[in-house]
Amino acid sequence: MITADYQKLEPGSEIRLLEIDGSVFGMDDVLYFHGHSIAHSEAEIQAAGGDETRLPAKSIWWQDNEYMPWPCIIDGIESSTSGRDAQPSLKVANIDASITALCL
Repeated sequence: MITADYQKLEPGSEIRLLEIDGSVFGMDDVLYFHGHSIAHSEAEIQAAGGDETRLPAKSIWWQDNEYMPWPCIIDGIESSTSGRDAQPSLKVANIDASITALCL
C-alpha cells in the first residue's frame, strides 16, 4: 500500500530530535521530544482490534533517552558563513495545558 510505505521512516531519512533544557523554565528535567508520525506495525494494529486510532503515537529512543511524540514545527534552522545569524523558531502544541504551565 502506497500510503503505508509513505509514512514509514526509511534509513537515510532526516529525523529531528529536540532537547529543551527545562532549567530555563524552573524545571529540573530536560524535555526530549519529536514531531514525527511513525507508522504502527500490522501486529500492533491487530492487537488494537484493527483500530489504529486506539494506538498512542510512538516514541523514538536514542542514546538511552526517550523522545516523546509531541506535535511541533521548527523553522529557520540554517547555517551560513556570512550574514546574520539564523533565527530559528519552535512552535509546540499545548496539549493538556502543559506548555502554559511552563510559562507560569
